[in-house]
Amino acid sequence: MLQPVREFFNRHGQTVNVLGRLLLFRQIDIRRLAGVPVNLLASLFNRPPPLPPPVIQVDITDMCNLRCPGCLTGMGWNNGHQGMMPYETFASLIDEVARYTALAVLYNSGEPLLHTAAVDMIRLLTANAIASIISTNGHFVRTPAEAEALVASGLSVMVVSLSGATQETYAHYHRGGRLDQVLSGVRHVRQARKTLKKKTPLIIFRFLVMDHNRHET
Repeated sequence: MLQPVREFFNRHGQTVNVLGRLLLFRQIDIRRLAGVPVNLLASLFNRPPPLPPPVIQVDITDMCNLRCPGCLTGMGWNNGHQGMMPYETFASLIDEVARYTALAVLYNSGEPLLHTAAVDMIRLLTANAIASIISTNGHFVRTPAEAEALVASGLSVMVVSLSGATQETYAHYHRGGRLDQVLSGVRHVRQARKTLKKKTPLIIFRFLVMDHNRHET
C-alpha cells in the first residue's frame, strides 16, 4: 500500500504542495477538493477516477521567445503548429468545468505571458473562484503597469524558470534570454503585490540543475 502512495507524491508532490499553500491563502474553494480522497483511493487500486479532477491544465499557447534545448518548443519539434488559444474557446471551457475545478495550470509547451489575452484569462478564472498557476521565463513583465495588471488579475502562483545565477550560465540553457530582465520582472511583481496589498501570486523559482550550472545552486 505504501509504494503507490510514494509514487503518487513523487509524481504530484509539487501540485499537492501548491494546493496546500493556496488553501492557507484562501485562494482555493475547499469544497471543490472533496473528490480528491475518492480519486486518490481509486488510483491506489489502479482504477479510473470516479469524479472530475479538481485540477485542469490548459496550454493557452505553444509559442515561446526562448530556445531552451530541453524543451520541444525550444528545439522546434512541435511540428510547426504554433498559435494561441482563442479567448472564446478558453471561456467556453471554463464555463463547462468551473463548478468542480479548484486550480487551472496555464502552461505546458509555451510561454503563457506571450498570449495577448493571458491576463484576461486569469481574471476569468478568478471570477469563477479558480486558482491559477503559470510557469514563465520572466521576460514579459517589463513594466510596473504590466506587473500590476498581472497581480490585480488574481494570479495565484507564478513559477519563474531561472537556471543560472549569472548571465553566462543562464544563457547557456535559456538561449536568447536575459537574466537582468527576468530579475527586473520579478521585482516589478513583488512591488505590485505591495502596492495592491496582495499576498499573491506566490513566486516560485525553478532551477534545473545541470553540469554547467551545478556550481551556482
